Amino acid sequence: MNKLTHQQLAERIARDIPEGAYVNLGI
Repeated sequence: MNKLTHQQLAERIARDIPEGAYVNLGI
């Protein structure tokens, strides 16, 4: 399993979910 950096994780989340939704998660 590859370790993701916080930046990589944030970028993946931003791609995986609708734009704007991650703002509601407080990211």
